[in-house]
Amino acid sequence: MLRGAEKHRTLQPGPLLLYILMLALLVLVLGLSGLLRVLAVLVPRRLPVVLALKRPLSPPWRDALFLGWYGPIGVSALFHLTMEAHRLGADPRVLAAGTRVVAVSTVVHGVTTAPGPKAYGAAARRAKATARDAG
Repeated sequence: MLRGAEKHRTLQPGPLLLYILMLALLVLVLGLSGLLRVLAVLVPRRLPVVLALKRPLSPPWRDALFLGWYGPIGVSALFHLTMEAHRLGADPRVLAAGTRVVAVSTVVHGVTTAPGPKAYGAAARRAKATARDAG
């Protein structure tokens, strides 16, 4: 507590506002159907695989969710997509769709890099405190 001084609070936009603005920007750039197509590729990519392996690997839920979400599609995916499109003579729309998925993946995973590890750390601290209190 500050002595002899008032606390001044400044109104700062929270992360939720940032996410809403990013979503609005993505809808403007890609259109709603384009965004839904990209999410249809991003969401089922790694998370279901890691969750399916949760039982044999037996990580805690927070670890499985963290590992399943992070791991954006990167430049190597664009390289392989370009090489195959050139080799097979693929439709340019296929290359455009792949590029769109990589770009949105980079934005989505970049925006979630700050709150994701923070939430993971908080969950780990809660689990540690619960284990300490129980033992």
